[in-house]
Amino acid sequence: MKETPGQADAASPDPAGCSLVRRLVQQWSENRDRPFPYLEIGDHLTHCLSCLVWSTGIAHQPADEYLSALSLRLSDLLTYLGESLLAVISGAQETRIRFACQPAELTAARGMALRFLGRYESFSDAAKADAERIRGMVAHADSGSPLVALEPYELVRYFFLTALALSTAGDKNLSVLVYLGITENYQAMSERRAGHGAAARDHFNEARACFRRVLDVDPRQYKGTASRTAEFDKSALVTARVNLAGTEVQQDSYSKAALSRSIELLQEARRLVFELGLPPADNTAIFSNLLISYLRLYLDHGDPAAYEEARRLAREITAVPDLARAFLTECVREQADPELAELLARPEAKDLAGYLNQQASAILP
Repeated sequence: MKETPGQADAASPDPAGCSLVRRLVQQWSENRDRPFPYLEIGDHLTHCLSCLVWSTGIAHQPADEYLSALSLRLSDLLTYLGESLLAVISGAQETRIRFACQPAELTAARGMALRFLGRYESFSDAAKADAERIRGMVAHADSGSPLVALEPYELVRYFFLTALALSTAGDKNLSVLVYLGITENYQAMSERRAGHGAAARDHFNEARACFRRVLDVDPRQYKGTASRTAEFDKSALVTARVNLAGTEVQQDSYSKAALSRSIELLQEARRLVFELGLPPADNTAIFSNLLISYLRLYLDHGDPAAYEEARRLAREITAVPDLARAFLTECVREQADPELAELLARPEAKDLAGYLNQQASAILP
């Protein structure tokens, strides 16, 4: 049985020690020129959670920095949990998402979050209130929960929004906004399939708003930077454009205007990959979606120039060794993008499909 802080306090073997700790720490706080009394109270603090929390609050007053660090860690865990649940949802929709960090199995991510909440809630009364509220939702990230079965969108959205609220300056916020946009886009498609046109439009608009918040960030500040934080942000700047391109064509059912907007966004994403020093081989979705957009313009709207653009793009892809291997493996040999595979299988695209298959045979082992 898990002890609550109150139970731990009640079991404290040394009530007199609690009084001594509080007196010594209070005296120290009035004159901080001398060292914190670790030698006198350290042993007691290892056994008494109440005194540990209280003295930590005194020692770190204001305790904002420590609580911010805990909040940032909790934000990371909720993001991880949201990603894990989003991976389950996307798998059911035959869509691949390239996550910044490959998410864990849902039960493992849920367990990590629940364990950390026990530490988080012990810091302060405010943290305890937050933890109690969050724990109730984390508990639903389980295949047996009626909430995850009936409304997985609501649960994923909650995790990402809570992660953003806890991490006002975290190093993955742009990525979280992208994941939140993907979640809104999935819900828009679900509402459309259910015949709920107005609700679908609302969710498409929410997805656009999330992606646009990332697009509003100036990419120039990340040029030449190599920190882990910058890598998360660089990737988000690219994937936000790729996913907004997808929202454009999905909402407007591959209209000619939507496909043109999609191509502009994907070309912008492609430029950013090179400008920010990201590996093109890690961003094959840009090139597969560009091919899809060109092929749709040709096959659905009769634009022969778009087919020539598709052929030119295929030659550009296969001219870059690392990109060629990654793209041909994923999109030709494994046919990881069902939409692209279906378009290339049409008789009108036979010569393009033949070229890509020929290149796959020549380049791949």
